[in-house]
Amino acid sequence: LENRYQSLMESDLDDIEKIYWLIEDCKRYGTLPFAGLARAAFIAVQLLGSMVKKGIISDMDYQNFMNDVDTVSSDMKYDFDTLSKDAFLQKYGHLRPGTYDITSLRYDEAPDLYFEWNRTARTGESGRTEERTKRFSLSIDQMHRLKDALDESGLNNDILGLMDFIRTVIGAREYGKFIFTRNLSRAMQMIGKIGDQYGLSREDCAHVDIQAVRRLYHSTKDIGETLQKSMQEGRKAYELAKTLVLPPLLVDADEVWHFCCPDSEPNFITMGKVRGEICVLDDADVTDITDRVVLIASADPGYDWIFSRRIGGFITMYGGANSHMAIRAGELGIPAVIGVGEKQYGVYKRARAVEIDAANRTVRVL
Repeated sequence: LENRYQSLMESDLDDIEKIYWLIEDCKRYGTLPFAGLARAAFIAVQLLGSMVKKGIISDMDYQNFMNDVDTVSSDMKYDFDTLSKDAFLQKYGHLRPGTYDITSLRYDEAPDLYFEWNRTARTGESGRTEERTKRFSLSIDQMHRLKDALDESGLNNDILGLMDFIRTVIGAREYGKFIFTRNLSRAMQMIGKIGDQYGLSREDCAHVDIQAVRRLYHSTKDIGETLQKSMQEGRKAYELAKTLVLPPLLVDADEVWHFCCPDSEPNFITMGKVRGEICVLDDADVTDITDRVVLIASADPGYDWIFSRRIGGFITMYGGANSHMAIRAGELGIPAVIGVGEKQYGVYKRARAVEIDAANRTVRVL
């Protein structure tokens, strides 16, 4: 996918043709392999969790293991500290908060909004970056107990091979998403550019059906007229959708008409504790988040910029123990609560400050 991206962008195809093939390649060589990697990573995290429940490793061992996993995000932190601004944006500029949101600016479209580029602030007074040290290793006793548990379960994996698989697929999941989102992000950027040529704002383009853009590849229809029509239809559908409220999970058709919003079981990451003022990123473009507890409805790799601002902790409405932000929090040792649900997220959103006690699995409004 990386090789095809370069050859595609350097070709003499027009923008509609490039958009078509960016999306087609993304589907064939990006999202499909990512789906397999995501399943493997989910199984890997479940295996780790099972080791904790069986008493083979401790909760702290689990957190140390996650901290040791090398991912795109850990590379990004190192690169931010060591690369020039231009080189960093060349590699990571396609990321944006809200991977599928065309109205959200890419890193390379608003670099000063997302990052502090002062070298001292990035590397510390000494000008040196911190070296990552490995924190996890299995003891001989743990290896014996894990081998016994595998034998009991009918699994014939060797211990080192299993742990290497778990470590590798968690990192590969993040890498796979990083690569396929470059195609996606570039396609959306080009759609915005074409929309601008025909008088459509980014917000207008957000209502355009991507299939309308893809159909232009196979036809000689007027581009401006096609986009305008699709945008108007999309706006009508959006206005209707805004009037509907559904539960987070539908288990019965009757719940379309009446339901109770359930409590969610959140995922607490790390064993740390933090107190801080609430900062809601959903409300506006907020950059003053140092030492604060950040609230994000549904976080994705595009929000990795928050980790360059030394936040205290964060809370998300959606997400699980294997989500990108959960892995990122464990890797950096930042207390986080992932997937608190709509009801509890609303409570924290109205608070002035909260305390996250990940070890005791509590969030207290201050």
